Amino acid sequence: MAKAKTKKRNKKGWLIALAVIALIVISVLISIEIGTYSPKENYYGNGTTWSATENFDNYYQNMLTLPIEFDGSRPLRIMQIADPQMKFGSWTHDKKTMDLLDKAIDQLKPDVAVVTGDLTFSIFAKTAVKHFADFMEKKQVYWTYAYGNHDSEMTFSKYRHAELLAKYKYCLFDGGPSNIMGESNYFVNVKDGSGNLVYSLCMMDSNMYQEGQTDVFNREYGEIEQDQANWYKWVIQGLQTKNPKVQSSLFMHIPFKAHLEVLNDPNKAGSIQEVDREWKGETLPGIAFQGGSCGQAMYDTMVALGSTKGVFVGHDHINTIRGLTEKGIFMAYGRCCGYHTYPFFNTEGEHPLLEKIIGALWGYEGPAMYLDQWDDENGNDLGKGVSMIEINVDTSSADYGQIYMYDVNHQSLTDGTIQKQHEYTAH
Repeated sequence: MAKAKTKKRNKKGWLIALAVIALIVISVLISIEIGTYSPKENYYGNGTTWSATENFDNYYQNMLTLPIEFDGSRPLRIMQIADPQMKFGSWTHDKKTMDLLDKAIDQLKPDVAVVTGDLTFSIFAKTAVKHFADFMEKKQVYWTYAYGNHDSEMTFSKYRHAELLAKYKYCLFDGGPSNIMGESNYFVNVKDGSGNLVYSLCMMDSNMYQEGQTDVFNREYGEIEQDQANWYKWVIQGLQTKNPKVQSSLFMHIPFKAHLEVLNDPNKAGSIQEVDREWKGETLPGIAFQGGSCGQAMYDTMVALGSTKGVFVGHDHINTIRGLTEKGIFMAYGRCCGYHTYPFFNTEGEHPLLEKIIGALWGYEGPAMYLDQWDDENGNDLGKGVSMIEINVDTSSADYGQIYMYDVNHQSLTDGTIQKQHEYTAH
């Protein structure tokens, strides 16, 4: 009789456990469904449509403007924040990421920060993004954001991102036209005290993965599509009616294939440390560039118009290479700042079991796993950090549009020494 009662209790316990698990699964599924909901199927952008026949003056009046005036006496200072991939926001390794950004803002004093994608990669994405936005609001630093390939993979869609970000004064964000591909296609204009256009920052959604793919473990990356390039061309040509010699920079997540051309620049800085990749039967250095046509339509348009002189990306966390392409466009990786993404560990053997699991699942090794093995071309430790971009926005200067870029790692900010790495000046 006692055994029968024990069995009955055990059965009841298992039923309760299964019910709890089922409830958790259902709650997660509901959360995912709510978090990824958009107003309509295939919704992109801010809900407005764009046409090449519309009046540019009206469009220009509604474009974002950096609320800081520039008289040409100093450069525009931009901090690139690449791949934070925040998981929770206020705890675990995110605390180290936020400490890095806190010190960087205080010591480097940017006019604006640009997140070049993968702000988060988490089932708690809303919490993480809100924590970041609250932090930037408290620091009173203007910031912009171009989506990466991980920002909408979990429970928080790009549309939901935009809904949240609209509540923040210091966040300069626009989902962009709803009838072109992507959900972060917009410009932030820089003006002088008289309201004259002196420079422009272009954010573009390099998208996530090619549509129609079924192999979730071997997906080809998305690209900037032709309709995005058409919109970009129209805006740049419109801006040139306001300032015929206006220059601009492009910020996005996934690099163009043309980034490989930087290898031929004798003055290049940084290096490629990602593993080689196979592309259509060819073995290429480790740049995980856009798929499809590799964003060639956008790159060709940019070269033809002659306004955009710099392209800033993230995505490949241990690549730092920067320099000029064959067409004279400066292309650069921002330094990865996220402590929740690779390189994962300080040293080999720090977490043996976890290292084995990650290595087996993704094939990471060397500098992709261990910070103390992530070195620059001179053998110096790199470490997580940020990139600073200083641009001459004095339109009367012979050096108008000149770009000076360098990295600063977390350790030097902690020491208060601000040691610059991978310096490059492009004009």
